[in-house]
Formats: sequence, C-alpha cells, structure tokens
Amino acid sequence: MPVDVGKICRHGRVILPTSVSLVANQEFLFKIALNKKGEPVKKTSAFYSKMGKKGAEAFWNKFRNDSEFRERMRNSWKGHKVDHAKIVKAAKLGSKAFRRRYNTDREFKQLIDKKLAKSRSKGGAISLKNLGEDGFKKRLEKMRNELVKYKYNDNLGNRFRSRLELKVAYFLSTNNVDYVVEPRLECGHHAYYPDFLIKGEPKIIEVMGIGIEKYWKNAARKIGLLLEEYPKLEVAIITSFSKIAKRHVGGMPQVNILRWSELDKLPKWCRDDLPG
Repeated sequence: MPVDVGKICRHGRVILPTSVSLVANQEFLFKIALNKKGEPVKKTSAFYSKMGKKGAEAFWNKFRNDSEFRERMRNSWKGHKVDHAKIVKAAKLGSKAFRRRYNTDREFKQLIDKKLAKSRSKGGAISLKNLGEDGFKKRLEKMRNELVKYKYNDNLGNRFRSRLELKVAYFLSTNNVDYVVEPRLECGHHAYYPDFLIKGEPKIIEVMGIGIEKYWKNAARKIGLLLEEYPKLEVAIITSFSKIAKRHVGGMPQVNILRWSELDKLPKWCRDDLPG
C-alpha cells in the first residue's frame, strides 16, 4: 500500500509534496500506531517523532537508490522559494503568543523561569568544574570586556579591576582591616564574587563606579538574591552615584551606601556598625 511521504516526513522536518508516494514498512507503522494490547497509541510528541524519523529514513533510502525518484524530487525542489517575510512574520507571532502566555499563566511563567535559571547557570557551573576557580577567573580575564579584566595589584598580591577597588583595599589595609578579595559565595543557581569580604564578619563591600540604570538594576537583583541566601549578611556600597544607588538598593535594610567623601566611616562599619 503506498504511503504518503509528505505526511510521514512532515514531523521529521522533511517537508515534501504530498503527491509523492513510496512503499514504506507497513509492519513498522502498524506497531507504532498500536500498543502491546492492540489499542491505538495516543498521539504524543514521541509518537510523531518516531513516525517522522521512519518516514525520513524511508524517503532518503529511496532518494539514494532510485534515480528516477531522485530526479523527480530535484525538479520539484527547483521551484521552491524561501519567503523570508513570512518566516519573520511567523516568528513574531510566535513570540507574541509566548509573551502573552508568559505574562498571564503563572505556572507557565514559573516553569520557564526555572528552566532559564538552570540554563544560565549551566555554562558557568561547567566552566568552574573544568577549570577550577582560578582558571575560571583567568578565562574572564581574557574576555574583551575591559570591565572584567584585572589591571592593578597591591603589595599583598591581590589583583583588582579598577583604581577605585585598589583605593579601597589600600584604605582598609592602612586601617588594619583584614579582608578577602573576590571570595566565591553560592547564591541559588549562581556564584557571586563580591569585591571584598571582611574576615571574621558577615560583611561584604562593593565598589560601584557606573551610573547606568541597567547596571544598577542588575546589581539590585544580584544583591537581593544574595541577601535571600544569607539573611545575616551586610553590604556596604561605595559609589559616586548615591542618588541612583538609593533609588535601587536604598530600601534594603542590610545595605549601607557610602559616598567617597564618607570613606572614613568604612573601618568603623567593618568592625561594628555605622554611626547613626
């Protein structure tokens, strides 16, 4: 019995004119369509995947072995044209439908967010496993983005990405405050590397010298995740952009924002709390 190749191959991503037919393995198709009890199989994605693979295999076997069939197919394909406008339009419609469901279906949103979190963390987790922490940082150092490159060193062997970080390190050292540079803190699916961790205290210092809204939105999200993971942690942010800092992280009770003119308060905060 002739089997419609177009129908078989459609789900195997080989789209063919439905007028083309060939003889496929009827016994195989019967076994797929019925389960062990002889009942019809529910049309799941796995079912269509098996049908598509078998159809594609049957088509390409005939294409390779039957010269007349091969020539007919090649002539048929010559008239096919790719309509890029239709492809773009279909992609936009699919994107709108996805966003609409994402914004209205709470369970769907949670599922997508979970998958995205796992996907985003996968590359970093594999790199950390394969390269180790030092190797991972060396890879960052080779990246083109100047913000992630180490450029400065202090007399203790620590490396820093900016003069501002180096200035804070020097200030802490002269005030006999012990610290660790860029310790790794686990935070959900991510690893977080604050600029400084005060030894013996659950306190970190972040030096933030960028005044872009997107930068501060990302910083607020990261700090929020960090405080959820470590409820007793305190954060000191040193920045020239105190107004934008207060707008994004000022509502977090464990976050202290210091201007550079207030740097002399930092040693007191490291040992105790900022004066009221």
